[in-house]
Amino acid sequence: MRHISQERELAWKLTSARQVLERYGPAYGGSVDVVSPGVRRGHRVRGRFRVQRRPDGQGVVMGLRQVGLGDGLVDIRGCVAQSARFTQVMGAVGAVLDALGAEATGSVESVEVRTSDRDALAIVQSSAPMDLGLKEALVGAAKTHGFSLLGQVGDETPTMFHGKPSLQVQHGRWTVETAPGSWTHASPLAGEGLLTWLRSRIEGQGHRDALDLCCATGTVTFDLLEQLEGDVVAVDADRAAVLSVKEAAGGLERLETRAGKLSVVLRKLRRRTPALRPTLAVVNPMRKVLGERELKDLRPLGVRQVIYLGPAAASAAKDAAVLAALGYHLHGAAVIDLHPGTAQFMLGLDLRTQPALTGRIKGGEEPTASHRYKTPKDDQQEDS
Repeated sequence: MRHISQERELAWKLTSARQVLERYGPAYGGSVDVVSPGVRRGHRVRGRFRVQRRPDGQGVVMGLRQVGLGDGLVDIRGCVAQSARFTQVMGAVGAVLDALGAEATGSVESVEVRTSDRDALAIVQSSAPMDLGLKEALVGAAKTHGFSLLGQVGDETPTMFHGKPSLQVQHGRWTVETAPGSWTHASPLAGEGLLTWLRSRIEGQGHRDALDLCCATGTVTFDLLEQLEGDVVAVDADRAAVLSVKEAAGGLERLETRAGKLSVVLRKLRRRTPALRPTLAVVNPMRKVLGERELKDLRPLGVRQVIYLGPAAASAAKDAAVLAALGYHLHGAAVIDLHPGTAQFMLGLDLRTQPALTGRIKGGEEPTASHRYKTPKDDQQEDS
């Protein structure tokens, strides 16, 4: 993707989204928006990379598996997509691993780097307890370059080596202390584009109360609190993430947080109607299909608009087909370029209980911060 222009990259993603919708999703004859941050350099603030000793024993490779090389890795410490702070922290950890021999670094399996406007955190994962010399060298690098450091052996709870285990992330006027394993945006600029598209879809729809399902650390939650006057219920299976959202809200009465399985929480919320009548649900799951079991309680709760933000396009389209069977119509779609310079994108879908408009969406619902790419079929629909 980095060897073609950004315009061609976005056009390719748009074509891919149309193909996925046609193959897996409900019938849809409307346009597809393309929402992009407009950059492919210096935007990425989070990543996890495997570590291997070089065959000649001279240092390590920190990166991703390279196609065609089996288990071989390509070192991406200097990747242009990474922010300056990301590159600094990754380089500092890599320099320590390069300087020490295989005996000290042989058990290191991966390094995760997380940064924000305020903080930076590195998590070094190993298959065995870390060599004392390696630990001391890493702590020295963390102190010199001002980042927090965690060590983790296998699936055990991470151990704090230096600094604090959380990372501060700003959502509007709220500051969230995120836990090490909780999901955060890898590209905050792209996340802002996502929120802009979301606002354009819900503006003027008369919503008061809303559900933020699979809320993670509250990117959408706090934006909904800003946009709506009523209550917001934030739900996620990650208890640490839900707790971080709750603590950041500081006892705000308009926000309710629930940790647990989506279907169980929605079933419990149904018992509270009509006291709780959310008309909007934002669903932002991981890459697996949710299915009817997780989504069937939305209509009985009174939800008439579902904004589905799917990091796996095929899974999002399949869930849209499920929602269509439950009485929702696909009213709008978007390619959200969360990972510029790669083949990955998020499929944003706007589903409503009222019949969908055909052709191109008109009037005030047109996103203001998106780039549109037409196809000949689009032009024919518009002319007709």
